[in-house]
Amino acid sequence: MLSQLFSAHSSQAVPDRAESTMTRDCILRELEDQMKHLQHIQWEKEREEKQRKNIADYTWLAASPPKYYEIPPLVQMELEDLCGRINSIETGKVLKRFRDLLEREPDVKEVPLILKAVVNETIQNRVQDESLLDVLRKRSFNTVRLRDKRVHPFNISEQVLPPTRRALSMPEFRTVANYSTFTPKRTLPEFCAKPEDLPV
Repeated sequence: MLSQLFSAHSSQAVPDRAESTMTRDCILRELEDQMKHLQHIQWEKEREEKQRKNIADYTWLAASPPKYYEIPPLVQMELEDLCGRINSIETGKVLKRFRDLLEREPDVKEVPLILKAVVNETIQNRVQDESLLDVLRKRSFNTVRLRDKRVHPFNISEQVLPPTRRALSMPEFRTVANYSTFTPKRTLPEFCAKPEDLPV
């Protein structure tokens, strides 16, 4: 019995929707609620204005309630397309920005345009952030690649390196100090061994 109930419930469950669709519906529902809220505020202001001017209000005699403002079809399609591009993590930022701009209580006709401007601003800022991240990522990648190929001779201790040796084909050159150390000094009798060798 329970298994049949669970199977029936699972078959009637709401199918998973795309993330973009859920984000779009959430933003558009917020737009609809805010428009209704502002519409009621404007109706209340109009009623208070009529009472202040002692104008009789016969709207309560109307059989049908007043109609809410409807978004033009073209603007509605543009909003649906733009809201579908918003990521789920950006929904909170879009709604906060939208609500902040509605604190001045604009006209109901301006509300869809305000939301459109907020969504466009969010998309443009995201593109700029992504381009900046790409530039930083490329720079860091190039830096790491150069560091791998670069040799740092100063990091190696000089004591570890063996002393450099001369090539076998190159003769050994003695300095003045070495020559004076290893070459025996000649005495005066050696120079005077032959009279013809004496300087004139």
